[in-house]
Amino acid sequence: MEKPIRVLHVIGSMNLAGAETFIMNIYRNINRERVQFDFIVHNDGEYDKEIIRLGGNIFKIASLAKSGYRKYTKDLKNILINNNYKIIHSHINESSGLVLKIAKECGIPVRISHSHSQGNHSNILYKIIKLYLKNQISKYATNFFACSYGAAKWLFRNNSDKAIIVKNGIDTKLFAFSPQQREEKRKEFNLKEDTIVLGNVGRLTNVKNQAFLIDIFEGVNKKVHDSKLIIVGEGNLEGELKNKVKKKNLEDKVIFTGSRQDVNELLNAFDVFIFPSLYEGLGIALIEAQCNGLLCIASDSVPKESKVTKNLVYISLKKDSKYWSDVILDKYNIYIRKSQEQRIKNAGYDIIEVAKQMEKFYIEKGKKYEEDFAHRNV
Repeated sequence: MEKPIRVLHVIGSMNLAGAETFIMNIYRNINRERVQFDFIVHNDGEYDKEIIRLGGNIFKIASLAKSGYRKYTKDLKNILINNNYKIIHSHINESSGLVLKIAKECGIPVRISHSHSQGNHSNILYKIIKLYLKNQISKYATNFFACSYGAAKWLFRNNSDKAIIVKNGIDTKLFAFSPQQREEKRKEFNLKEDTIVLGNVGRLTNVKNQAFLIDIFEGVNKKVHDSKLIIVGEGNLEGELKNKVKKKNLEDKVIFTGSRQDVNELLNAFDVFIFPSLYEGLGIALIEAQCNGLLCIASDSVPKESKVTKNLVYISLKKDSKYWSDVILDKYNIYIRKSQEQRIKNAGYDIIEVAKQMEKFYIEKGKKYEEDFAHRNV
């Protein structure tokens, strides 16, 4: 039996976040007898145990920012030289420029840069460095992937037209609306059936804009006292956000769940999904929420490709929190919830189909390399 093609993914860590969850969704659904995944990470992640269980290897090295150019290059080369990879798939945005440069020097023929974002919040020095690294991607990548056209344009610039748009597939059955799970999760959080629940899923960082979300909820709660806000995720702003909630005397109204592996179940407990991000590559959480049939309210900085159903409404971030809260309540009062599983599938976001596409790509690229290599050595 042929050994599977091993694809080396490079990412900061395999935690419960958008890009990481997308990779795991692919990994779970590909034929692992034909394609296997290995990972280079900078930090431990919540998916690590599952990766090992599925047959993957994890190599941990310090990030470029922590280790510096020389050590990072040395550590990365040690892994690449000693493991004979044919395909490397980098998910670390601008820093992919350095990763793929090193990969080319180590003789890896298939070098993929994958854009999952449309911006960063680095300081000026890091922005200069990242601009340089971004320019290197066009020199060293053999293939360009992106989750949206905006993400392709942001990272690949003049090469954005060469990018393959890979849809962030989800398990549509898993995220379909379930009345039973709604009842169970509402009981878990002591929520009454007629309580209006606003929800958000994402890292607790500036980009996700949960500070503004709390302002929005305050406006909703002033009009509808029997309302709650559930924020799912963890991050460096957790303490700051909890302090803001405390200052607004909303401690009994706002629930921070931390990182959860049952997001698909939690969505059933929500009534409205709020997504006021400053920018997104696509916003996979929005795809999941739409599949569940939730009324979704997102900022106009989120790519328009995220609108797969009619239950997603965009609002400008230039509008104040009162405007947002008024729109949310107006839309909620006329909204009828229906599961949108089939519509999400029809739009190409079913993980089974996306995994097949990725598997085909990896296998064809791997075989092409083997054929070219054999031809050169005849």
